[in-house]
Amino acid sequence: TMLLEFILKYRSFRDETILSLEAEGLSAHRDILINESNKKLLPVAAIYGKNGGGKSNVIRALWFSTQFIKNAKDSKAPSTYSYNPFSLNDYSTNAPSKFEYTFFHEGTKYTYGFVATKTEIVSEYLYHYPKNKRPLFSNAHS
Repeated sequence: TMLLEFILKYRSFRDETILSLEAEGLSAHRDILINESNKKLLPVAAIYGKNGGGKSNVIRALWFSTQFIKNAKDSKAPSTYSYNPFSLNDYSTNAPSKFEYTFFHEGTKYTYGFVATKTEIVSEYLYHYPKNKRPLFSNAHS
């Protein structure tokens, strides 16, 4: 399994933010890239920036979402974990957070994601792309 990108909307990231491992413009280092389904992927990524820029929140989003997925069958609500929505302004504090993974597994591209508030899973979806976009499942809860 190889991660292609992680999309988050969580804590200090009010808008969707993408962490992509797709290689672009690295012709000088082609020998270290991973070839997966006609895509060139980076074997590692670095997150850097000034203090207070959100680096730790990317790691928190990865941790939260993977723990939530891992323990979903035992969880009743996202608040079981350290769920923290965007809180840098008054009008976004109740906005849902989003977590989405796009990855390759055995040559097939998948996208899995969920959108959650403190009290409910708003939606959850899984797509695969062997020939075209087809949902494996998609749920929206009200």
